[in-house]
Amino acid sequence: MMQPYCGLLLNGHKTLETRHTPFLRILRGRLLAIHCGQKDWPAGKGGLDGWRVAAVSDPSLASSPADAAFSPPAGRGLERGTVCGVVQVGETRACSDWAATEGWDSVERRALVPRASLAAFATEILGTRWLPSGVAVRGLPGVFRVDNLHAACHIRRLIEGAVS
Repeated sequence: MMQPYCGLLLNGHKTLETRHTPFLRILRGRLLAIHCGQKDWPAGKGGLDGWRVAAVSDPSLASSPADAAFSPPAGRGLERGTVCGVVQVGETRACSDWAATEGWDSVERRALVPRASLAAFATEILGTRWLPSGVAVRGLPGVFRVDNLHAACHIRRLIEGAVS
């Protein structure tokens, strides 16, 4: 996941994750490790500050320094290219279904994406946690399995410690 959305998600500011397909539906109720990618969100799509357009309804978030909104807890650096947190996956629905229930302003605010840029589906994120340290893993687009057994075991131990 690219910055700033990785940090915004793990800090609890982003509570809807939007995607073009409903593939997260099968993960409902499960914990999902979050990988912080090497790249930032593209400048042509708003870059590191593009999310602020959707955050205007939350003055405390919209006016906070950008790095504070998507930075890890104090004393912990954000290591790019690592699994750095865990989220609990909730319900996946079409964005229009979320909007019918909550209104478009709420969907934009929760996803931190302007309506014109929203993908077709949104998955609710029920809880988040930063891991005590990142685990270096080569990332891939979307959801991927960690094939390195040593890294996978290390991530599992960190996740079990983070949610206990």
